[in-house]
Amino acid sequence: MKRTTAFSHTIDNIIPYSRSWGIGFMVTASIMFLYGEALSALVRQWWTNDMYSYGFLIPFISLYMVWIRREDILNIRPSPGYVPGAAMLFISLSMLLAGHAGGIIVLEELSLPITIAGVVVLLFGIHSLRFLWLPIAYLLFMIPVWGVLTDFLHPPFQNFAAATGTRLLDMIGIPVYRDGIFVELPNITLKVARECSGVNYLLAVVALGIPMAYLFLRSRTRRIILLCSSVIIAIAANGLRVALIGAFSYYGIGDNIHGPFHMLQGLFVSVIGYAALFAGVWILSGGPSESSHTSVEDGSKSFVRPHVPTRKSLIFLSVFIVILSILLGSYIYFYKPSPVPLKQDLRWFPYEIGNWTGTDSEPDYEVFKTLGADRILTRTYRTDAGRRIKLYIGYYERQEQGKELVDYRTDWLYDGASPVRITAGTSKVIEVNRLIKPEGEINRLILFWYDLNGRVVTGKYRAKAYTTWDSLTRGRTNGAIIIVSSDIYNKAGTEEAQRYTEKFIKDILPVLPAYIP
Repeated sequence: MKRTTAFSHTIDNIIPYSRSWGIGFMVTASIMFLYGEALSALVRQWWTNDMYSYGFLIPFISLYMVWIRREDILNIRPSPGYVPGAAMLFISLSMLLAGHAGGIIVLEELSLPITIAGVVVLLFGIHSLRFLWLPIAYLLFMIPVWGVLTDFLHPPFQNFAAATGTRLLDMIGIPVYRDGIFVELPNITLKVARECSGVNYLLAVVALGIPMAYLFLRSRTRRIILLCSSVIIAIAANGLRVALIGAFSYYGIGDNIHGPFHMLQGLFVSVIGYAALFAGVWILSGGPSESSHTSVEDGSKSFVRPHVPTRKSLIFLSVFIVILSILLGSYIYFYKPSPVPLKQDLRWFPYEIGNWTGTDSEPDYEVFKTLGADRILTRTYRTDAGRRIKLYIGYYERQEQGKELVDYRTDWLYDGASPVRITAGTSKVIEVNRLIKPEGEINRLILFWYDLNGRVVTGKYRAKAYTTWDSLTRGRTNGAIIIVSSDIYNKAGTEEAQRYTEKFIKDILPVLPAYIP
């Protein structure tokens, strides 16, 4: 059957069908080239992070949502949105370049859906997003940024799962006592860990629930009911999971805490959520409902008839996008900031500083051996009075993805950290981070900061911002992290440790510029 439309100037009438596919392939390939670094990082994160393992499905689901609306999309009257399209591309490509310059891969990844939307608007007009906004926005689910947004949900979900599991165990006659997130049984104590809160797996339920609601339910009310009920059932399922683990452990069923065949792993929450989705679709899809798909003819009444582009203008815009993508992609792949070596090798850093005498040592934490710093100094300084301080300097001649000054593996440095001002010299005051970290029977006082081309920086986001700025304006991404630590053996020693640690920092501050650029 031949497709008919109220308008003669649709996409496939302006550009022949075969040629439009060729142009579309070129634009798509050029964007994939531009985002090769970000896409490869996404695949690695999907493969290694259980929370985002569903990410492999997201692009295909998004494409399917486009495919089922292909008739409506091909009937769109293309009207290039020069201003909004160019504005969206400017924002997204700025995010891409800034993310690349500062080693902020998530910023590069977040720019991808905006770039896709910008290309669509530039070629076909902003009214084309009427059919494409959901498939494009849906791509956000594949980007591993949701952990930051859902971080605050873990503690209440842990407590809810522990409380629900305790109540269910009590109902079946198993003696149980709950202390916060700990579920105590006669023969074992279970802890509802952060990873077992169920929050991570709820995201997968929502990511699958949105396209299912979009594809199979026509009423907006029913779509909301489907999503909410599936999430609620999945949350309750985590409490049931805790109860089943407790029951299996109490009766000695299976040789693993997660039950026979590991069937009570965290994935249990997703499985129950998926089952709720399919059952909900089956129940809610019956009966009369509102139509979710409005024809182009009806929807077009609300639009002013747009300017109809010529075939040459669409081809010109497509070629422009391809060339721009290739140029920026080549910059990302082939341009690297210049490495900046130390002014002097850290091996010559003074062993005698004030009344402190240093000896070479190993880092207190193994993670500092794997961060990729180009030059490392680890010293233990002591005084005749028996005071002991550990100094760590990690210097990066050039930062790049996977070799960064601000690394997720050192996020623990910010857990409970607070700023402290230290007077250096007669007028200079610097601010450093202060952290007291429990280490068995003792506490460790840790003071640390970043040195970025002479700037003393405490915040990790500010450090990223300075790195990005230096990369774009000076062609360099060098920097150092300085950590000074001392042990506290009793509460009374905290102030004393703070005092002599600050004194040590005052002594080394005038020395550092002779080594760190």
